[in-house]
Amino acid sequence: MQADGDWAGAGTQLAAIARRLEHVGAEIIGLATNTIHVVADTITEDLTVSFIHIADPTSDALLANGFSTIGLLGTRFTMEMGFYRDRLAARGLNALIPDVDRTNLNGIIYEELCRGIVPE
Repeated sequence: MQADGDWAGAGTQLAAIARRLEHVGAEIIGLATNTIHVVADTITEDLTVSFIHIADPTSDALLANGFSTIGLLGTRFTMEMGFYRDRLAARGLNALIPDVDRTNLNGIIYEELCRGIVPE
């Protein structure tokens, strides 16, 4: 769904999974990926349990260590769509994204790191 840009479908599917987790007793929901936080609002819409947005503890740690401007590396989605940077900005952080070949960085993430390939 991500590769096809079907964010609505991904959000709907993950929201259903989160509701099932809540139904069977989960007291908190976490999502261990930056990129898919683009659908965090859809996931949390009908939840009554807490949801940890990955940008919040990240912001807390950065601010506690005195940072106000940071470099943000990630998938093209995380760097180019506002969902992550805007969340950081709302908490007082300025996130800079690189002016480099983001396609290459995106390829490294998906074609190497996600597959356990870590060349020298």
